[in-house]
Formats: sequence, C-alpha cells, structure tokens
Amino acid sequence: MGDGRAIPDARDLERRWAAVRGRMEAASEVLARRGSIASRLTSGGLRVYSVRYTEPGSRRQRAIYLGRGELVRRALALIGEYRQREIQAREVEEAARFASASGAFMRRLLASRRGRPTRLGGS
Repeated sequence: MGDGRAIPDARDLERRWAAVRGRMEAASEVLARRGSIASRLTSGGLRVYSVRYTEPGSRRQRAIYLGRGELVRRALALIGEYRQREIQAREVEEAARFASASGAFMRRLLASRRGRPTRLGGS
C-alpha cells in the first residue's frame, strides 16, 4: 500500500505550478525577450533553478523560484512558447510592412506607365 503522499504531492505540484505560471504570465512580454532559467548551488550542495529576467528601464533582476524537477521543465517550455509567439508577431509585422511597401511600389509603377500600352509577356 502507498503512504498516501502521491496525491497531495501531485496537488502541491499543480498548486505551485499555478503560482509560478501566474507570475510568468504577468511578465510574459519580458520573458519572451530576456527570460532565462538560471541555476545555483545551495549551501547544502543541492542545485536549484529559477526564472531570471530584467524589466525594461530597471537594472534590478527579478527571479521566480522553481526548485528542481518538473517545474523547471514546465517553465522552460512556457518560455519557449512566449518566444515562439514573439517570433510569430515579428514575422506578421514584417509581412505587413512588405505588403505595404509592395502595394506602394505597384501604385508608383502603374502611375508611371499611364498612357503607355502595357505589355504582358517577354518581347
């Protein structure tokens, strides 16, 4: 028989993850650009991890303590999601700028060709 600790441990992990995720969501824009997972050794020789980031305009570094194990894996995955969203937003902005510039170029090209016959094809 089990010692009854498996279920409370799972609930505790989910409760801790909800708290960590909430703090990470609040700083998601900064974490997408400047977030990282850092490790340190405790005085007892145990390696623990935390999410580190610096807010814009501040020199003070912020930290969200993770400990070890599953929370570290989840935090890494969440930072990866934030970065992916940032990349997609940047790509959409670049595509919009390209479409705008292409439209302006086409309007200038068509305006300069007014009054002349338009040739389609090569010769």
